[in-house]
Amino acid sequence: MANPDLTRILSSDEIQSALRDPGPARQSRAPRRKNPLKNINFLVKLNPYAKVVRRQELLAKEAREKKKAALIEAKRKGEKVPPSPQTAKKKAIKKRIGKERAKFYKTLLS
Repeated sequence: MANPDLTRILSSDEIQSALRDPGPARQSRAPRRKNPLKNINFLVKLNPYAKVVRRQELLAKEAREKKKAALIEAKRKGEKVPPSPQTAKKKAIKKRIGKERAKFYKTLLS
């Protein structure tokens, strides 16, 4: 270089007119990561079937609440409430197990 005064050359009108104007100093930020356990829309974006599962859960909850409300109302009115099929099944299993236990102890003691 013939002229060592670099700052004077860079600040000259010829150089400055050729440069672009500096824009606003904006830093690009990384997008905020959303928690799919709290944000249902983000969860659906990751797993589309989650929407179906959530809907089934809500419908099942609503059905349980209706059934429970009907049961409470029947009890308030004093009506006899029939046992659920699961209750009858459990009773049958307990009865069978009780018979098997009794039979086992009889063979054990004899």
